[in-house]
Amino acid sequence: MPMATCADRIGSKGTKLYYDAAAPATHDAAGFDALTWADRIGLLQTIGGGFGPEATANEFELLEGVKCKYMGSVDQGEISLTVGMSQADAALVALRAKVGSNDLVSLMIETSFNGAAGAGMKPYRIFMRGKVRAARNTIGGVNDSNTVEIILLIEGDLVYADAVDGT
Repeated sequence: MPMATCADRIGSKGTKLYYDAAAPATHDAAGFDALTWADRIGLLQTIGGGFGPEATANEFELLEGVKCKYMGSVDQGEISLTVGMSQADAALVALRAKVGSNDLVSLMIETSFNGAAGAGMKPYRIFMRGKVRAARNTIGGVNDSNTVEIILLIEGDLVYADAVDGT
């Protein structure tokens, strides 16, 4: 298997985030591709939260001094979005309205090329479903933009797919 080099990396520049209130018919790339993805978050600054699969450690210590370790359930974590505050952003307004609801929403992260493509460099998409836990406002200083932090609790597995031609 070839090793990745710096030319193969995908940077954050040009990454897009789309929202859809609908559920995919199937939890795979084909199911998510069938959604309309009409609402894009326009003022996206960062995507954080360290999302992705993480197993819960289950430990049991015997009286004889041996510690047994097992892997429990797998959690996909949560995603934290920092978005410029705007009532004109339909996706942001829709996500804010879902705070505290048990309704699942769909998100698609779409990466893009960051310069000349290396031999192994290929943009991709990450699909997910989750519940909106928070929409916190930050009013910055005189030289800052006002932002909203959206926190989404991910349910189900992340789905990875190649980017659509033209991205």
